[in-house]
Amino acid sequence: MIIAIALSALAASRVVASQVSGTMEVSAVVVPNCRFTLTALNFGSYDPLGAHQTTGLDATATVVLSCTRNSQATISMDQGRNPVAGTEMRGLVQLDQVLRYQIFRDTSRTEVWSTGANAVSFQADGNNGPRYEFTVYGRIPAAQEVAAGMYTDVVTATVDF
Repeated sequence: MIIAIALSALAASRVVASQVSGTMEVSAVVVPNCRFTLTALNFGSYDPLGAHQTTGLDATATVVLSCTRNSQATISMDQGRNPVAGTEMRGLVQLDQVLRYQIFRDTSRTEVWSTGANAVSFQADGNNGPRYEFTVYGRIPAAQEVAAGMYTDVVTATVDF
């Protein structure tokens, strides 16, 4: 009889110890995202009657871009606040004086960096981590006779991703 009670208790504990399992779907969406910083494009001193009478003045700046892996991005540069009418040139200004300059995508300074087909496009493949650096190549052409003083412009960079 004791054995029958023990077997019946064991059978009851097995019923109580039964389990049911199921699955739960788990997901997340990683959104494409980019962040960027720019350094200033500082040409320094331009001397149209001396060193820059026959040679332009070059300078560089840097765009540092961080994007999620596999994001496609385009970096555009507008014409600045002082586009030179009738040309692709940008203008540094002081009062009514304009000092023409241009920014480029390449070291030889032949490919203008602006919008549309002249923007810089790339895909963040993750091989370099999330950080990418691009150089902005600037040039003030030679022999521009303008008044002495500080000339400025503001160019807006836009990253579309």
